[in-house]
Formats: sequence, C-alpha cells, structure tokens
Amino acid sequence: CGYLPDSLCDNFDLIKYADFLLNKPFLIDNHNEELIYTKNITGNEYYCDKKIEKIDYYLSMFFNHVRIKKYIEIRCADGNDLDKILGYTSLIKALAYNEKAKKEIFDLFNFIKSESDLNDIEKNIKQQGYKTIINDKQITYYIFKILTIANNSLDNEIEKKYLKNIINTPVINYIYSENYVNFDKDDIESIKQMGIFLKNSPIGFYYKNDVTLYYLPKIYCEKDIIKFENIVNDFYKILNKIIHLYKKDKNIRDLFAFDDKLNELIMNSFETDILVPMSRIDLFFNEETGQYKFCEINTDGTSSMLEDKILNEALNLSVAYKKFIKDYNVHSFELFDTWINEFILYYDRFKNIYNKPDKPNILITDFLEKGITTEFKVFKDYFINRGYNSEICDIRDLVYKDDNLYTTYIDENTNEKKLGMKVDAIYRRAVTSDIMNNYDLVLDFIKAVKNKKVCLIGDFHTQIIHNKIIFYVLHSDLVKKYLTKEENIFIKNHIPWTFILNDKNINESDNVYQSILNNKNDYILKPTDSYGSKGVVAGREVSQNEWKNILSECNNKHYIIQEFADIYFSKNIIAKNNIDNYIYNSNLTNLYCYNEKFVGILSRGSQTDMISMRHDEMTMPTIVYKK
Repeated sequence: CGYLPDSLCDNFDLIKYADFLLNKPFLIDNHNEELIYTKNITGNEYYCDKKIEKIDYYLSMFFNHVRIKKYIEIRCADGNDLDKILGYTSLIKALAYNEKAKKEIFDLFNFIKSESDLNDIEKNIKQQGYKTIINDKQITYYIFKILTIANNSLDNEIEKKYLKNIINTPVINYIYSENYVNFDKDDIESIKQMGIFLKNSPIGFYYKNDVTLYYLPKIYCEKDIIKFENIVNDFYKILNKIIHLYKKDKNIRDLFAFDDKLNELIMNSFETDILVPMSRIDLFFNEETGQYKFCEINTDGTSSMLEDKILNEALNLSVAYKKFIKDYNVHSFELFDTWINEFILYYDRFKNIYNKPDKPNILITDFLEKGITTEFKVFKDYFINRGYNSEICDIRDLVYKDDNLYTTYIDENTNEKKLGMKVDAIYRRAVTSDIMNNYDLVLDFIKAVKNKKVCLIGDFHTQIIHNKIIFYVLHSDLVKKYLTKEENIFIKNHIPWTFILNDKNINESDNVYQSILNNKNDYILKPTDSYGSKGVVAGREVSQNEWKNILSECNNKHYIIQEFADIYFSKNIIAKNNIDNYIYNSNLTNLYCYNEKFVGILSRGSQTDMISMRHDEMTMPTIVYKK
C-alpha cells in the first residue's frame, strides 16, 4: 500500500504513525475471536468509546511497504528464493544497524525529499529497468554504492557472502567496470601486454596490425547459466522432433526443399539417441530482463573455441581482472577436453552397432583453405594427448579403398601421394554447403560415410537445423500440429518470424511482402545457408530504393527475411595500446552445445546493432561469477 506519509520528514515519530493508522479504515476487527467487517469506518471512529483489544492484530491490518509492530517489518522482499532472502537480510542488517552506513545511505540519497520522489523513482524503474536514470546517474550506480556501503559495514564473512547472492549480471558487470578499471598506467600496461600475447598467439592472424580488443570481459551469473541450460534442453526437444519428422514425413521434407543429393545423405545418416553432437546456438539475450530471441544455429563448422580460450588466457594479464578475482569467485569454460569426452561418447554408440575399434583413429577434416587450421591443430593435440591417433587432412584428399577411408600425404622423396592413417571417426568441420558445392571432389568421403565405414561427427541430418530455413519451418502450420502447446509458445516467443523470399510466398502473401518492402528497418535479409555473415543485409543499413532492389535481386535465390531482433547494448572499453573512455557495444550470446548439452559461451559484440566481421565484430572473453 505504498510508503507511509511524511515518513521521510525529520519529525516523523511513533505518534505520527499512530495518527496515520487510527485515521484510516482498518476493514476487519477481531473481537472475542469473531471477525467483524468494519467497512470504511476509521480506527478513531470505531474505537472512540472502547479499547483496542489486540494491538498486534490491528497493526497487521495495514500493508505499507514498511510497517511497525514489535519490530520494523520491511515487506518488499516477499517471494524470493532463499539465497536472495539471506542476501537481503544481510543488506538490511548492514544498513540499519550501523550508524556510519546509515549516514552514507542518507547522504547518497539526499535528493529524495518525499514519498512523491520515491513513487516517481519506482515508476521509472518499472518502466525502464536498468536504464533508469536517477539524479543524472544510472540506477546500477546506486545498486553498486548500496552494496559497497553494506559490505563495508559487515564484519561477519558469512553475511558478506550472503550479500553477494543479490548481485546479478548487470550489477556484476558494472562492479567490474567501475571498481576495478581506473584508466591509469597500470591498465594501459595491461593492454600492451594483452596485445603482445594475442599477437604472438595461435590466433595472431586476427591481429595483423595494431591489436584492438575489448578490455572488459563479459560476465554472467550462475542463474544465467542455469537459464542457458534450460534454453538448450527445451530447444533440442523441439529440434529433435523436427529431425525425426523430416525422415518420416515427405511434407516436412518439402518445406526444406533440399536437393536430391543432400536429401539422400540426410536420409542415410546415422541416427541414435544423440542427433547433434556439436552446435553453437546464437542468441540475442537481454541481460537485464532475461528475454531472448534466437539468431541462428550452427551445427557445421562450429568454431571459435580457441579464440575464447586464448582471450581468457590474455585476460589473466589484465590488472583489473587480477584485482577483481581477489574479491570475486569466477571461472571460464573449458571447451577442448570436454569435447574429447563427448566425441568419444558419441563414437561409442556408432562402434557398438558397426563393430568399430574401441580406440578410434580420428580425422579432423575441412576444405583447409577455408578452415581455421590453427584451431584444428589444437584439437588434434588434445586428441593425441588423450591417447588417440589423430590427423588433419583436406576432405578432397581422402581416399576410400577396400572399404576403408584413409588420409593421404605427399612423400617428400618421391613426391607421390600415399595412403596415411585409416580413419575410424571424423570430426567434420567442413560445412554442408561447401561439401555439396564440391560434391564430385569429395566422393571418397561420401562413399565411406554412406557405407557406414566411418563415424561421422556430425552426420548430415544436422543440416536440417543448421539451415536457416528451420526458422520458417518451426512457424509453419504443418509443424505446429506435431508440437505441444508449450513448444509452440516457446517458438512464438523466441524464434524470429521468418519469410522465404520466393515467388510462391510473395504471390500467396502479397500484403506481408508489401509490409516487408515498406518497413525495411524492421527486417533483415539472410541467405539460407552461408557463414561469416556473407550476404546478410539489414533493412536499416540501406536506403528504401536499395532495399527494394536487393529484395528483387535475391528473390528465388535461397534467401529468408526475418524480423529484426532487439539488440542488448552494454558498457565496454575499446583498447588499442591505450584506453580513454567507455563505449556501448551490442551483444550476441553464443551457446556451445556438445551432445545437445550446454557447455560454454562465446561472447561477441560490435559498436553497431549488426554483429558481423564487416561491422568490426570482436570477441570478448567470457567468465562466470560464482557466489
């Protein structure tokens, strides 16, 4: 029921509180255990000639944010989980029982003069969340200051630990940027050391000239990690249904309209209880609200694990990070040994059916001029360190002979091509579109896969969810009838509305197409199967005439149009041998999944609302704050 009138005035006391209570209707009396409805009669009127029998009961009939009984009761924390209740209790103790802390809080909020000011602030918070500005400062500033004052006033280490329970993602990122970065010579020296490290690292080819990087890591809280795990679990229940439906229902296959060669490979693929051994699901995730929309699903050539690893190693050179981890418990994700474990787990399912060896010879393959070979070499070393024979070989150089697939190499003495390792399992990094575009050049690879002579990780049915047409299919009426009510709601809330750009759809939905044409800022154009943001055009990037021409040129050429998802922007620092100020960067949260389980995050950003290589995309190291 709001704040107590005049409670912020210096002369507010218990007499004024009693006057307030007695001059309001209290609704129900309790007399001799009988409940009596008192309607709109005030306490003064009802008890004018009699004594209040049960003072505690009378006091409990008023539901202000703060009320007084035998103690001061703060009601705003109802309905939280135990961790937050313990944190909130520590916060109240810290601020209410320490005179120094109390004075610091009053000084911090000395611009609040009345309940009206509080009501205005509360209204703004409900409407704007963490973007709320109070007295020319963002609300995160005040949360940080309150927590700092509270922490300094607590002596008990357990209570200090409880206090950290109420820190969430926007707050922990603010704490890092405001409390541990000073823009001083130590930070500048950190930048130089990080730059040298990155330039000399296996991903140094990203940094040919002066090293430019984000100085602040992306920090997530444990509750975000739990949310990501649930997102992946829920999404894969749906995606697996679609893969099974594709194989069973021609009408579903017709929605994808894959060519005959690809369809044959999909229908022939190895199917077990795990359908997608590796993927990266890209999200537009709002760190303040927890809302999200999917951007795309990568099952072919899922990459950048090495980039994440090295950026986290470089982060250890940051003086800000070194100070931060003295006060806060954090960890990063391990994506290499974890993959070896999941790779073998998947292979074991194949070997038990097709009588393959317990310890496979493992091939990493791609069109090597297109692949990230530095990352391949790291994966190869991890396989070898775990006791597996492993080689990297171009997919075009594989040879199928006597029902076995072999790598090849050039003999240095004779300059002849010779057979190398017999392959049992393939870690496929070659994307399906490249394989299909070079089909006649990879026939030996195709034969071995078709004949189940090698375990392909992942097999060609992963293309069903890798191709961006999956977003259109998920919204189709044909698919909806196979999904539960909850799954259809999940799709409606989180899968961007998608339109296939072809004559058939334009003719059937001309009014929809006209809306796309006339509201370019609301849409983005994407090829159905490409990578590295090739061919992607946002309507807001081009003029109206350019948008019209682009749609015309891309019609009937395997393009989709999607609603443009809202992008979350957060504070960071662009570092290039120096740092001077904060910028705001857009965010793309990429969830790594091994065997359909969430295992890690790749965080990417840009200074525009388009996150791609041609828009100065950069990757941030990702860490998780543990309470």
